[in-house]
Amino acid sequence: MTAAPARFNTYGWIIVAIGFFAVGMVYALRSSLGFMMPFWEEELGWQRTTISTTGALLLGVMAVASPVAGNLLDRYGPRMVVTGGLVLAALAAMLTAALVSDWQLLFAFGLLVGGACGAISIPMVAATAARYFDRHRGLATGVASSGSTGGQLLALPGIAILFEAVGWRGGFVTLGLLCVGGAVLAWWLIHNVADRTLAGAGAGVNAADDTLAARLRLLFTDRIYLLVFFAFTLCGFTTAGIIDVHLLPYAAACGFAPIESTTAYGVHGLFNMVGLIMGGWLADRWHRARLLASIFFLRGVTFVILLHVAGDLPLFFVFSALFGLLNFSAFPVIANIVASHFGLRVLGLSMGLVFGGHSFGAAAGAILGGYVSEHWGGYEWLWIIGAAAALIAAVLSILVGEKRGRPAAPIPAAA
Repeated sequence: MTAAPARFNTYGWIIVAIGFFAVGMVYALRSSLGFMMPFWEEELGWQRTTISTTGALLLGVMAVASPVAGNLLDRYGPRMVVTGGLVLAALAAMLTAALVSDWQLLFAFGLLVGGACGAISIPMVAATAARYFDRHRGLATGVASSGSTGGQLLALPGIAILFEAVGWRGGFVTLGLLCVGGAVLAWWLIHNVADRTLAGAGAGVNAADDTLAARLRLLFTDRIYLLVFFAFTLCGFTTAGIIDVHLLPYAAACGFAPIESTTAYGVHGLFNMVGLIMGGWLADRWHRARLLASIFFLRGVTFVILLHVAGDLPLFFVFSALFGLLNFSAFPVIANIVASHFGLRVLGLSMGLVFGGHSFGAAAGAILGGYVSEHWGGYEWLWIIGAAAALIAAVLSILVGEKRGRPAAPIPAAA
């Protein structure tokens, strides 16, 4: 009877809820750039090239900011990082509401939203949730991270309604106020503790030599981390790089109407959320290296399906659902593997670095996709390359092996 309360980590699930809200808000703000593109072109006369450049700058800043935020999370705890990310998002939304020149967009969206997304990225939210759980760590990281897709599915339609009701400037002010409210809650509810409590199993860095150089040396001289890092870089290539950027143009080339292709992409987003939670739940129960390898292997198989969707809308929807299920599901599995192998002391930095690799892999995929479609007469070879990359990631993952051992102790609530 007395063991029952220990099974339900109430405080930990409060942190999960904060993470879900925070990542949902910043990713919805990030996604509003594409939503606002035609409005800014028509109302302010801005060039689409400028707005697209802003999106590229945002991704670059996010890739650089995530490892920095991860190191800060390890050093000072998630309270400062989550609160700071939401404050950046609030400032970006407020400045966006006052835009009059396109260079201001580069600053507000490219730099500030990029920084907010780096501080509250999927790996950072996963690393934050993992610190508060021993049992059910995989499920917790999956649920918290699912705000990146589940939150957007709820927030983006809400943004459209809000902008219609009060105009886009008033809408961004409202988003900013919501982020301010989230920042206050994060500062109030996330308890900071001394970094020495994170020395759990496998941390690998002595407190006396706990420098950034020592942390980087620990990670990049470790075979397991290198395998995870390069597998996740290939993950970015196959998902955010070639699918997120080139799926809709390919759908148009296959003859699907815009409403059909965007609906299929919405199905993909819905199953992203399902995959995140499912991946986390399975990571608590299965051999994680085999699970990660299976995710990448099956993702490679879906590229074969994609090669045959032209003229077959039901098959295109099947692909969208399957790929969505296998897209974000790798995140909580990798967070769980890294937490077990290296402990919690370096979890933020390690996840930030793998996310940086994921982002650079995505950039390479986006660029290669443009080259292949332009010079090779279509996207077929891109999907073949994507399948090969996913299979290589599966091989790297299976070499990681399993090391559950005794999990690092979760962070206790502050007194």
